[in-house]
Amino acid sequence: MFLQKELHLMRNVELLCEEIKQKEKVVNLLFLSIGTLEYGKDTEEGLHYPSALTLYARNHIISRLLPLLQRAKHLRRVVTVFFGGGWEGSIDFSDFQSRGQSRMRSQGQMAAITTLGLLVASGIARGEIGWFMRTLKVIAHVLAPLVDIPFAEAGERFVFLCTSARYADGGVDGTLLLEGLEIGKGVDGIEGSGVFSVDEKGEYAGPKLVNLVKEMERRGEVEKVGMMLAGGSMKAMLLEL
Repeated sequence: MFLQKELHLMRNVELLCEEIKQKEKVVNLLFLSIGTLEYGKDTEEGLHYPSALTLYARNHIISRLLPLLQRAKHLRRVVTVFFGGGWEGSIDFSDFQSRGQSRMRSQGQMAAITTLGLLVASGIARGEIGWFMRTLKVIAHVLAPLVDIPFAEAGERFVFLCTSARYADGGVDGTLLLEGLEIGKGVDGIEGSGVFSVDEKGEYAGPKLVNLVKEMERRGEVEKVGMMLAGGSMKAMLLEL
């Protein structure tokens, strides 16, 4: 099944999700890589174009398709590909969509928003260590270095991220770990905790990110990111009514 939409528009994102929900009862894998190199313009719905694709569209897709992920009996995983994996930076909530920022500054902010948004989606930020944390395995993967990696090899690496038990809660789903590999550490520094931010080699982002996430959680930024992502998508769609 192939569905094509212009996903910088939230109304199209909503339509896409509805079409998928009508045709599919279960989703095992959600792989998100939508983005753009265009910068400095807004969509007709009032969102900054790169933020509409990289932040709002991805977050809305994850939120709307979670019920289908929950129904999967085995592999249940979300992989979102971006300039992440340790590149997360501080968030300027007064310029949440990075309209007035340099490209480098905006990449760090969007990487952080992506990671915190996944914490909200997984339920980990709320201390929910139940079915949600066990069923949703999320990886934020750095994209930039893959520019210099052959397409076939890049594809192989993505398949590994999508299927390996290294990125599962306690290694309970995915393909068996090869000798020498261990269960990955999440953004909280704990093995198999559910949300992973890794580099182009699939390696753990490190203690710097762990400390950054803890500080952001302390300041209430995780919940704030979740509310701003959901609110921005809803506002954009309401403009069409």
